[in-house]
Amino acid sequence: MLGFENLLLDFLFIIVSVFGWSFFWADQGKWSPIGAGIFCTAGVLFCMSFPFTVFPGYIYDLRIVPLLIAILYGGVRTGVFVAAALIAYRLYLGGDGLVATLYSYIPIILLAIASVCIMKRASRDITVTVGVLLAFVASVTVSLVSVLKMNANEPGYFYFFAVYCSLVTGCMWMSTYLIETLRDNARMRSELQRSEKMHVLGQLAATIAHEIRNPLTVTHGFIQLLRSRSKNETDVNYLNLALEELRRTETIISDYLTYSKPHTEPMESLNVKEQIRNVASMMEPLVVSNGHAMDVQAEEALYVFAEPKQFSQVLVHFIKNAVEAMHRSGRLVITAYKRKDQVVIRLEDTGCGMSEEQIRRLGNPFYSTKDRGTGLGLMVSYRIIEAMRGSVSVRSEVGKGTVFTITLPSAWNE
Repeated sequence: MLGFENLLLDFLFIIVSVFGWSFFWADQGKWSPIGAGIFCTAGVLFCMSFPFTVFPGYIYDLRIVPLLIAILYGGVRTGVFVAAALIAYRLYLGGDGLVATLYSYIPIILLAIASVCIMKRASRDITVTVGVLLAFVASVTVSLVSVLKMNANEPGYFYFFAVYCSLVTGCMWMSTYLIETLRDNARMRSELQRSEKMHVLGQLAATIAHEIRNPLTVTHGFIQLLRSRSKNETDVNYLNLALEELRRTETIISDYLTYSKPHTEPMESLNVKEQIRNVASMMEPLVVSNGHAMDVQAEEALYVFAEPKQFSQVLVHFIKNAVEAMHRSGRLVITAYKRKDQVVIRLEDTGCGMSEEQIRRLGNPFYSTKDRGTGLGLMVSYRIIEAMRGSVSVRSEVGKGTVFTITLPSAWNE
């Protein structure tokens, strides 16, 4: 096969583009579309500049791979940008293959754009599979268009196109597998850093509780004594305000302790529907008084292993946050259902929503979207869910609302 060196160069250009994108733009598993556009465009142009050939007058390369990567990982706009650069460079190069390029790449681009929705919520294995299937379909499409254009019937042509399809598919598998591995590593590094910060925070919490709680208790007692002796209404109001702030401080310290101490409470099998309805009944006055509506839809026979008080604490916190995020006449829908061996609790509100940056920072101490919030309540809720071997995912859009999805292992209740 002529041009074997150029084939290896194409592989090298694609791998370097992936590593460059990862090095400059990887951030906690979320990669920048700008980086995808820059490096994938470079990969496309380099691949087209160093094609490999078999038959005189017909040149082939691996430009499909960075193009598909740009669409699948960078999004529609990034993919359109890279496709425009590809077509523009093909016009610059000239030759008879321009029409074949347009005929073959337009359906490929449309198919890849249609697959973006699948990639958004897909697991690693599904993502790699979708990428490989797209590369195979794309290479077959290019091969068929080329064969029809050349009206070729020699066995050598079909042999070459079979090898070409295998090369494109294999390179796409290698690239998507590499990207998913790099993204997983970025997420693990982020999680490791977060765990280290939380470990330090836990030790700090114990120190705060020991050094501050005792003087706070003494101060609280003396202020109560002064309030009982004071006859001046203004002084009483000031003392009440001081007591309120002391209680708020004690609540913050308690949240720290809840996070820092090990999960020693015994867990038991809980009926999820019953727990949700109990908490909803308790929180309904708060919801209604703020002018909102709440709807609970839970399947029967849903059970998880949890400590009842802490499970209720998590639900209360999420409901309270939803109420505070909604304007008048908002709606909170709580659904619970079983998915394979997991129980899923979904809380969807019609509140103000959050940006991607705000979602990424949720669960960090002292970060809150509320003016007087500390972020400790959500941090504690995340810790409780993690202790139950569960997870939390967030989907939100500014101005339209937020969906919190809690996923917990199912407990079979005999």
